[in-house]
Amino acid sequence: MGTGSWIGTRIPRIVAGFLALTAMGMNLPAHHIMGIPHYAYDKNYPQAPVITYKVAAGPYIVELTGYPGKPIPGEMAQMHAYMYRKNDKSDVYGGKILARVDRERFGKRETVFGPISTRFEEKLHKFSPVYKEAGKYIVRFEMTVEGQPFQIDFPILVGDPENPWKRILLWASAALLLFILLRAVKIKRDRLLAAAG
Repeated sequence: MGTGSWIGTRIPRIVAGFLALTAMGMNLPAHHIMGIPHYAYDKNYPQAPVITYKVAAGPYIVELTGYPGKPIPGEMAQMHAYMYRKNDKSDVYGGKILARVDRERFGKRETVFGPISTRFEEKLHKFSPVYKEAGKYIVRFEMTVEGQPFQIDFPILVGDPENPWKRILLWASAALLLFILLRAVKIKRDRLLAAAG
């Protein structure tokens, strides 16, 4: 079997492997057929899914709700905290709650909004941030309950952030393909020179 047939059979496989590696790093759209994934609808906000989080803070239960469940970059979102005693839902916490928004990038957190006092309306602590860019954010609520400080972190995914490994994988795949092609050309040239010599 000649060297030309060897390269002719390997190149399509190399190109197919390169395309497969490149596609792995892409954000491909998907359609969820069975139900609504990871979100729920709220009776007060039925037009879009919401995200909820429930946690204890001393003698209180804190129910955090984000409207919409997946905020759109550049548009105002709503965060509500309903805080009541564990044994009495009518005993609502009316104290001060500070809210701030941190952005996670490469394992580091930076504050992008706040801290600011929440608005206390209709037994709810309300906060209305605007997330400027798509990405992973953490909304932090800080309060003092019966002399003890509490912090509650509420993770939020805004928009459709790009996978940070996508570019690295793309560049590594391109470099690997270039290396393989250059190596194949060198082997082919060396064999032709050896056959001619």
